[in-house]
Amino acid sequence: MKRLLKILLVIAIVAAPVNDIGRYLTARYALDNGTNAVVDAAITSIRTPGTGSNASGQAAVAAAQTAGIELYGYQTTGANVTVWTRILVEGTWVVGPYKAWRAGKPLKTPFAISTTLSQILQ
Repeated sequence: MKRLLKILLVIAIVAAPVNDIGRYLTARYALDNGTNAVVDAAITSIRTPGTGSNASGQAAVAAAQTAGIELYGYQTTGANVTVWTRILVEGTWVVGPYKAWRAGKPLKTPFAISTTLSQILQ
């Protein structure tokens, strides 16, 4: 019985970081792809003749919703488009509960990762 408990403990110690890393990498991949799609949609809208001044922002919001990410910042200047996006990392076994515990939140609270992308208009 002790041997079985030791084996289960070793499996849990190995499986938890593997799960958390997989969840993080999956979320990071979705965030990076979604952010690129948001910038591409905004730039395409800017380059489309006859679109209004808000069209690129609306296109960015729509692309973010489609990608399943949150667009929380958007800026266009004469030279570039900059977006700020984030996504929630859910289902982690160690990192999420630890961060939630440190913040005084329920242990099942997901944590967010974010990124910023700025692309020059050409």
